[in-house]
Amino acid sequence: MDYIVVIPARYQSSRLKGKPLIDLNGLPMIIRTYRQCLKVVPSKNNIRCNRS
Repeated sequence: MDYIVVIPARYQSSRLKGKPLIDLNGLPMIIRTYRQCLKVVPSKNNIRCNRS
């Protein structure tokens, strides 16, 4: 089965600027979210994009 996971991470969010980098238990939120996704989706063809 194929999967596509998109993690929206707008740094210039109007309600909470810099939200993807906010520290959650010692890790930036975006890293924590990414690791949680890896737990449920196979990572054999893992591709990351840093621009929209």
